Amino acid sequence: MVPECAQILVVEGLHPFYDPEVAKLLDFKIYLDISDEIKFAWKIQRDMAERGHSMESIKKSIESRKPDFDAYVDPQKKDADMIIQVTVCHQHLSGALRMHTVGRCANEKAHLISDDALSKLLFQ
Repeated sequence: MVPECAQILVVEGLHPFYDPEVAKLLDFKIYLDISDEIKFAWKIQRDMAERGHSMESIKKSIESRKPDFDAYVDPQKKDADMIIQVTVCHQHLSGALRMHTVGRCANEKAHLISDDALSKLLFQ
């Protein structure tokens, strides 16, 4: 008996669109554009709590990896069908995350979709 294939397959990681042969197999590509502030906070939380690293070693690690991020990870954004920008909303006392979606249509530049429009698209 042959198992049924899933209709949706999610491929995630730092380099999902980097290889052109893999990228062309993907029907719809989403790039999470996470602000440096959030990435730094997540890394501090993980590396200090789970790995016992010092703040200084975390800062050095982030600084040493920035050129690789700029060269290999960030350029994948141009190949995404949708970019979700994740930032901290400082207007809320809780420091809630704020997301904006940048959508693309065929052969068009990316455009920003407001939070309200995104909610209507997703939840109606």
